Amino acid sequence: MPTTTEVVIVPMPANTNIGDPADEAAQILKDVCDVLSEQSGWQQIHFGTQIEHPDTLQMFIDWDSIEKHKEFEASAKYGPFLQRFSGVIAGPPTIYHADFLPADALARATAAPVTEVVALNFAGEAGVPSGTMEALLKFRQSIIDANVPGFVDAAGGPTYEEIEIDGTKGKAVIMAIGWESVEAHTKYRETSVFTENAHLLRENVQKSHLNHVALLKYQKS
Repeated sequence: MPTTTEVVIVPMPANTNIGDPADEAAQILKDVCDVLSEQSGWQQIHFGTQIEHPDTLQMFIDWDSIEKHKEFEASAKYGPFLQRFSGVIAGPPTIYHADFLPADALARATAAPVTEVVALNFAGEAGVPSGTMEALLKFRQSIIDANVPGFVDAAGGPTYEEIEIDGTKGKAVIMAIGWESVEAHTKYRETSVFTENAHLLRENVQKSHLNHVALLKYQKS
């Protein structure tokens, strides 16, 4: 099934605990996910807080297409949805969309105990250079071929929108890389497999950002 993934990054009030059902933010998040699950073209939601920034919520929301998400934004339900969601937001959210490839690999990456999220920003009118996705898939294959311990799977794709990283705005490529732990990722970065293939992700990149998140899958009640 075709999939466009909406990536949402939201700063939350300090000391919020979305893992505690009694926490107000957890209740709001459940209500938000319940509304999303009722929309045409919705597929699934993964969400969690960034390991490096526990007060930052990160969500992966899968739709049949970006048009399906836009239909929801244009509907009468969107206003009340935003009002409810505002109860867990402590600052401006970042929202962008990407079509991740391979699509089945994204499901495995977001189901991993830890998901590394990498944003590679390409400033300028040209956008994402041709060949970037081929390089990304080659990078993924290098990890698979080396049977790197702790690696689950990886997927990536260009963003529909421009995103800003450290003051630089441009189209980007987003990767989701699943690991058994943050430590497994750290050890991988010390290997020759990484050093010999990292150039595949660095060519023409103006700015980059990396974080880890332990994602949960929303279960529709």
